This record gives sequence, structure tokens and C-alpha cells, in this order.
Amino acid sequence: MAKATEKLNRGSEWRKWDLHVHTPASYDWDSKCKKTNSDIVDLAVKEGISAIAVTDHHTTESVDEIKKLGESKGLCVIPGVELRTDKGNDKIHIIALFDPSVSGQSIYDNVLCPLGFSKDDVKKATNEQVYCGFEDACKKIHEQGGLVFLHAGNKSNGIEQLDSDLKALLKTDLAFSVDIFEINSEKNADDYHNIVFPKIKKQIPCVITSDSVDRSKLTYGGHSTEVIGRASTWIKADLSFNGLKQIISEPRDRVCLNIEPPKIIDVRNNPTKYIDSVAIAPTSTHSPSWFDDSIPLSNELVAVIGKKGSGKSALVDVVALCGKSHVPTDNYSFLKPAKFRKSSGTAKKYEANITWYDKSKISMNLVDSVDVATEPERVTYLPQSFVEKICNEDGVSPLFQNEINKVIFSYVPQANRFGTTSLAQLIEKRTSSVDEAVQRNREEIDTKNHSIVALEEKRTDEYKRKIEKELAEKENEYKNIKDPAVVKEPKGKLPEADQDKLQKIEEKITDTDDQISKSKDRQIAVNNELAFIDKLVAKLDALEDNKKKIITEISSEAKTYGFDLSKIIKLSIELNGINTKKKALTSEQEELETKLNENGTDPKKSLFAKKKELETSKEAITKSFDESNKKYQQYLSQKKAAENRRKTLMGVKGDSSLKTITSLKEELEYLSGKIGTDLEKLYGKRKTLLKELYKAISNKITLYKEIYKPLIDFIEREKTEQEKSGNTLTFDAGIVFNKSAFSDSFLTFINHTKDGTFQLKDGGSKQLKDIFGKYNLQDEKSVADFADDIVHSLHFDITKSPEKPNEVKKQLNQKYTPTDIYNFIFNLEYLDVQFKILFNGKDLNENEFSPGEKGALLLIFYLLIDKEKVPLIMDQPEENLDNESVYSLLVPYIKKAKQKRQVIIVTHNPNLAVVCDAEQIIYAHMDKKNNEIRYESGSIESIEMNKRIVDVLEGTMPAFTKRDEKYLRN
Repeated sequence: MAKATEKLNRGSEWRKWDLHVHTPASYDWDSKCKKTNSDIVDLAVKEGISAIAVTDHHTTESVDEIKKLGESKGLCVIPGVELRTDKGNDKIHIIALFDPSVSGQSIYDNVLCPLGFSKDDVKKATNEQVYCGFEDACKKIHEQGGLVFLHAGNKSNGIEQLDSDLKALLKTDLAFSVDIFEINSEKNADDYHNIVFPKIKKQIPCVITSDSVDRSKLTYGGHSTEVIGRASTWIKADLSFNGLKQIISEPRDRVCLNIEPPKIIDVRNNPTKYIDSVAIAPTSTHSPSWFDDSIPLSNELVAVIGKKGSGKSALVDVVALCGKSHVPTDNYSFLKPAKFRKSSGTAKKYEANITWYDKSKISMNLVDSVDVATEPERVTYLPQSFVEKICNEDGVSPLFQNEINKVIFSYVPQANRFGTTSLAQLIEKRTSSVDEAVQRNREEIDTKNHSIVALEEKRTDEYKRKIEKELAEKENEYKNIKDPAVVKEPKGKLPEADQDKLQKIEEKITDTDDQISKSKDRQIAVNNELAFIDKLVAKLDALEDNKKKIITEISSEAKTYGFDLSKIIKLSIELNGINTKKKALTSEQEELETKLNENGTDPKKSLFAKKKELETSKEAITKSFDESNKKYQQYLSQKKAAENRRKTLMGVKGDSSLKTITSLKEELEYLSGKIGTDLEKLYGKRKTLLKELYKAISNKITLYKEIYKPLIDFIEREKTEQEKSGNTLTFDAGIVFNKSAFSDSFLTFINHTKDGTFQLKDGGSKQLKDIFGKYNLQDEKSVADFADDIVHSLHFDITKSPEKPNEVKKQLNQKYTPTDIYNFIFNLEYLDVQFKILFNGKDLNENEFSPGEKGALLLIFYLLIDKEKVPLIMDQPEENLDNESVYSLLVPYIKKAKQKRQVIIVTHNPNLAVVCDAEQIIYAHMDKKNNEIRYESGSIESIEMNKRIVDVLEGTMPAFTKRDEKYLRN
């Protein structure tokens, strides 16, 4: 154990103190006990007690001797005396405690005698009857720089044995006259701290001493050495009177009535999580003299202080480097390439190491780097520039989110992590099935959007005019089909044989025309059926591939839990029938292509070749006709051709070719009526799909809440503490709308030079902002209305009065289509399920935080929430906070954090070093002439370190005193 006088020590440490010890000089010492003062000291040391207070009744005769004996054995001895006062029938007792520098004689002369406890006074009144005034005794003790120790709880001659009226009166007064309560059980302390002290508005330290031991079952009935070691109090302080006085301002945090302080147990159980010491030294005697110190570290709160440029950040950089921090050294304050490492030759001449409580050691040269891919991080380091970097970025930067996610993930029980190593991996694993459903839904929306765009393009005036023009052209063409001039049938009859041949050829030509027409219809039908078969086979192949993918992904894990997927997944796809049908259709398709080949030459295969052959045969027959019959046959052919042209131009009902009059008229009729109904149906189906998509995305909320439940439970338990600080942190899983991302992405589709609602980028941003303000997007109706509003603003220029209809396509940049922007709007990729972090009512995801608030939130995560036990190192955490926030926010959380982990901070703020009651202060100072950085350490209560604190953090005592004089107090 480092001594308090050493320049480098751990500061305040937990030690056993027994503040009420009697010696043979006490009048009620059991005469049968023959032990001496030397025996008392030896027994105290043997029992692991570090400090005792000699408190005999009305005498200080043993004080100086035991002080000398204790000094030789490393035992701190506090001089004191026990006094009987005038309060109550049993005359309640108090104890006076003084600095070890005060002699027994001084206490006798300056306290006992003035209060009527001189040897003559005691002899005259007897030890059993002598007493003094309670108020006078407290006043005299305090005048002499002492502390007043009061019997309380169930102890004899204590305050609880007074009658109720006097007890109530005294309990109010003693808040201003008594420093410490002596009790005999933890329950007494709990009752005082939770019931009594809140009423008198002052917390008073409660201690247990060996005097409280029940002596009825011991060998000696009076005072003896038999009680030493049977009861004592753990106090966290220097072994000094100044150390003891610290429990008055920290009555709960510096006092422990358990068998052992939780911190000692925690360090013993987690020796690899606490740094025992850090050393920095030159690698050779020829190195410059920058560093050469070995510093033992407190396992609670270490505050590193010093003037600017004194080496404070150098120390924490070194600890972070040896602790394998994954923060890039570019973010360090001292050991970064632009500073101390700029001259690698200098940095290389120094080596640092940290020793852990398990005696293991990590050594690093000051130019070494941490291999983040292979080396586990042993400390958490938050250098000032790193915190500023992640907090100054707009919105929630990936770095900031990553730091928050690491803390959140620490709350997920190992059993619920499913083999993942980060929050992102866990969320991805838990939500994969939901994501697959979401993707399927988005594919359906894409299909609907294509259909909608096709109809919307038909609904435009431009498209209608196009159809009307084509119809007019067809009607004009129809109108201009002229029948040939009538040629009467010649009177002279054709030879009967030629007439029969000609008739048969005409019938065959008609039949061939009919076959061509039917073959064309059939060709369309076959092509459509083959296209469907290809689509069906592709879907079935995808189904088979998906089955294989599922089996590949989870078969190993399924086997681990005893599931045989080959027996569970029974998917049989029989393609034989489909393949047979496809083969037949493909063959038919080839035959039809041959039949309809207009350039074909084989009449047996090509219908056009056949028709040509027939027409050639017909021509051969008509060549032998006389002129009148030739003209008549020509007339009949031309008349039939005209009829066929009219028939072809007119078309038939149900024809969708848009090449005939009938199909064009039907299209116009459709545009004037049913297209609106069909579009409304598609809009309705798309809206239904949108709502289903939103529900699918919302299903993640339940999964998120399951993941975050341990954290939510913890935050709820800490609610009271948060409310005290005035800074409340709450969590809720929900849909998050990234407005900024939506706006940026949406406006990239828009050509801002074109007329429309979103013309000009600034104007478009404003319109979007107005639309955003109407909807919270927290339910499916709000989301559907939002999408409709955006689409309406594309279909109409809402900046005009009245609103002016507009075409979506004309407002887009050339590389985008209406389907693209519709998919963006309706795929809802701008909505995500996230865990909402609300800090003082502000939503982190809404970009409502200032850099200071982000910094505060980050610190709260690490100080209050983080379950990691590795040392937490922070360089100037107060930098972006005002002093009020430092006191109300950081102080309570740092005090809480140091209970469960080692915390090392660099600070310029007295609130963090002093009000947080740092167990160890490390003072850094630099001799700039010789480039020497050196360190001193100790407790707040040590005289040397206390002066360092005042000079560095308060600006010297005169400055502090001057400020103190200026402040008004109510």
C-alpha cells in the first residue's frame, strides 16, 4: 500500500477504521483483562484495521503512547475522548476526535478541563456521575478543530433513549452540532438515511465500532481487547484526520458498513478489468527526458489535472494505447502523428506499460499502433477530438450511432445474441424474415406502378390526340378506298373447264387468306402462352433456388437443434407437363413463322408462297381469256381487294392492335370512360399494398422491443436518478421518417427547370417541408395519405390557383421514369424501424440535438448505461457543457459509473474532480525548458494535492475566496 506522504499514490482507498476503542486507561476497562496498549495495536493490525480512535472515558492518558506504537506498526491512531453530557436521564455520550498531530495533553488542557473533566473534577464527581453540557461540549470540540461523534441507534447512552419530545428537538439541533453518528447495525443506518436525515435536511455519516459489540456473551463484561476486530467501518480516505473529515461531505459514498465494500469485491472478481498502474520510461539512458514515471492508479475515479500543455492528455493517450483502444490515433491529443509522433525518432525512445490487477502487463512503444482487426479493446477511450468529431456532424453520424449501438448491445443477454457480435448483426438476423416479406411486397408494388404508369400515359391529352390523329388517318384511308369501275359480266361464256378451274382457285385464295388471318391470330396466342410459360418457369426456378438457399443457410443450425430439413421441407416442382407443352408450342411457333413468312418460296410451307402460286395459276388461266373476260376478272379481283382492305382497316371488336378503325375507336371510348375506373382500381390496389408494406415494416417494432427490453428496464429503474439531474433519457421503438434523406432523394428525380409543384430546388424543398408537417407517418393511414399527397403534387401544380394539371414524366430528369419516382414514394425505403432515443423530450433521429447535447447523451450512455466493465477514459468530457450541466448531469453519472468500473478523466472543471469526489488526483506538470513531463498523485484530502486542485482548477485560493465573497446566498 502506498503511503500518503509519497508523491505518487492511489489517493483515497477503502480501509477498515475502528473509531471507538478503549484502553486500560478507561475507568470501565475490565480489570480481568490484562492486555496492554501494545496488545491493542498488535491486535488491530492483525485484524486488518488501518486506523483506530482512542476514546477512553474522560481521559487521554493512553493517547500518546498508542500513537507512537501505531506509527511503528503502520496503524493510524486518531486521538479522542468519550464524554458524558447532560441530555436525557442516561446522559447521552459523545466522542471527540482530533487530528493525530494533537497530543493527549492538549486535549486535556483545551477540552477536558474547560468542560469540567479535569482529574480533580472526575475524582470529585466520580466517573459514573461527571458530565458536561451537550451544546458546550460540541462547541468546544469544534473550536479545537475536532469532530463530534454521537451515540445513536440502539447504542446505550444514545439519542434514541431520550424521551420523544427531547429527541425530536435534539434531532433538529444536532444537524448543526454533530458530525458523525455511531450506531450498531446497518438497519440503524438505513433508517437514519432514509427517514430521519431527509426530515432534518442533512445527511450525517453513520459508523459502526467495536464498542457496539454485545459483550454479554464475551469473556469480559467491561471494555477489553476482546472486541477489537469484531466490528468496524470501511472508510474510503487517506489515513489522516483530513481523510476522515471527508465522510462528512460524502456520508454515504465514503462509508461502507458491509463486511466488505462492493468495489473491493468487484476488483477481486474482475482483475482483468482494472488497471493497477501505468508506467512511462525511456528505452535507454540516452533518451531525452520527456517521461519517467510509474503511477499507481485508483480503481475508482482518477482525475488528471494540470495547466495547459502540462501532459494531462499525454497520460490518458498512453493508457488508451496500452489498453488497445480502437480509436484511431489521429483523434488522440498528444500521441498523434501531427504532434508527439511527428518525430518518430523521439516517440520511439519511450515505452509505456499498464499492469492489470491480475498482474498481467501490456507494453507498447509510443510509436506502436493497435491492430484493431485482431486485438480486443481493453479500454473505452473518448478523446476530446473524437467526441467533437462525432457530435458536430449533422444528424446522427455513423460514428455516433456506432458508439451508441455498442453500449446498447452490451445490454443484450448472451443467450439472446444468437451468435452475433454487434447490434447491427443481431437486428439483421432477427428481422431477416420480415425483410423478405417487405421485399416481396415491394416487388408487387413495382408491378402495379408499371401498370399505373402505362394507363397514366394513355390518359394524357397528348396520347389522346395521337389516337385521334391515327383514327382520322385510318378513316380517311378507308374513305379513299375506291371500288373499281363496274365491269359487266361478258355475254360470252367462258369454257366450262376454265370457269371451274378459276372458281376453285378463287376459293383456294379465299381459304388461304382466311388461313393467314387465323395463323396470325394463333401466332399471337402462341407467343403469349410461351411468354407466360417462361414467366412461370422462372418463378418456379426462383422458388426452388429459394428452397436451396434456405436449406444452405440454416441446415447446419437446424441440425444442431435436431431438425432434419429434408423431412420438414417438402417442395416438389414437376416441370414435365410444362416442358412438353412448351416443346409443342415452340414447334407450333416455328411452323407459324414459316407459314407467315412473306418471303417464303415453298408453297407447301409458306401461306404467302401458296397464295402467290395460286395467283400465278389464276393469271395463267386468265391469259387465255378474251379481252372482255380478262377485264371482268380483273374487276372482280380489284373489287375483292378493296373489300379486303376495308375489312382490314375496319378490324373487329376486341382487337387491341390500334392499327384498325374499330380498335382506335374502342381505345378512344376507353380513354373517355373506363380508363378512369381501371386507374382508380390500380390506385386502390397500390394503396392496399402500401398499407400491407407498412404493416410488414411495423412488425419489426415488436422485434426491436424484444431486443431493447433489458435496456428499457434499466432506464426505468434509473428514472428517479435521472429526474433528480433534470436530464431524462427514454427509449421507444418506432417508425422513423428520415425527412432529410427523403427530400434529398426525391428532389434528384425532379428537373427543377420544368413547371410543377417542385420547380426550383428551394421551392421544392419548401413544398416538401409543408407536406411533411401534415403527417406523422406513425400509422398506415398517415403513410397512405402522405404518399397520395406527394403524388397529387406531381399530378397537379399546387402552387397555382386553381391547381394546374401536370404530367409526371415532363417534370422528371431525363434518366428517370414515372415508375422510378413512384417506386421511391411507395416502397417506403425512407421509413425505418429504429429505437428512438429521446433526451429531455428531443428525438435524436429528428436532428434536434446541438453538438453539446449529443456529447452529453454520449457521455450518459457510457457513464450510466454501458454495461462494459473495462476502464472508461475521457479527455475533458465537460468541454461542450456549461457548468450547470456539468454539475447536474455529469457529476451524478460519473459518481455512479465509478462504482461499477474504473474511470479516468482529464478535466479543468472542479465539479468533476472535487464534486465527483475523485479518489485520486494526478497532477501533471511540464518543464518546457528541458521537455520534462512529470506526475504527482494523491487524494483530494492530501494537503499537497488539495493545494494543486485549488491553484489549477480554482485559480488559487485568493481567487476562489474572492468569488465566494461575491456570491449571494439565500
